[in-house]
Amino acid sequence: MNRFTLFAAISTATLSLVACRPNETDVVLLHAEQLMETHPDSALALLEHYAPTTKPNKKQQADYGLLITQARDKNYAEHTSDSLVRLAADFYEKHRDPHRLMLCYYYIGNISSDLNNPSRAQDYYYRAYSVCRTITDSTYTGKICNNLGMIYVYQNLYDLALPFLKTAAECFRNDPENHALALCDIARCFHMLQKL
Repeated sequence: MNRFTLFAAISTATLSLVACRPNETDVVLLHAEQLMETHPDSALALLEHYAPTTKPNKKQQADYGLLITQARDKNYAEHTSDSLVRLAADFYEKHRDPHRLMLCYYYIGNISSDLNNPSRAQDYYYRAYSVCRTITDSTYTGKICNNLGMIYVYQNLYDLALPFLKTAAECFRNDPENHALALCDIARCFHMLQKL
């Protein structure tokens, strides 16, 4: 092997290793996403204390906006704004990532509900529901339907709440705690309908 061939082989191998090495920000975001369901407090701590060494690209900014919102919501932190997750939703709408888009809409709905804006919450839950139906995610379908049902319950619109609460109960069939809560909400609606 001559020197030029050896140099070319080493250069190609080095470039491919550098190109395949994950970006520090991507690693942190992936780790936070992996922690989210089982250890949301750790995901929140990781995201709140992470200071990127390079400027994040638009996808990384969108992923961060969604993940920090999700972590705060799962840790019952008080919501004051939906600006980060709205920017993420804009990105995912343009780049066609239905699962992340559904999550953004769901969390915008949660934030709107927390900020006492039920009509905006309802709008975003419906958006999340329509996206969720295309990706068949039963966990989030249940959460979204439960939240939509409860918005109707709070308005004393029990007949409109029932279909959503029934769907939530069906989705939560393998989650005993949420299934029981959904069944209690259904019973409450039937009880209130009999009083009317």
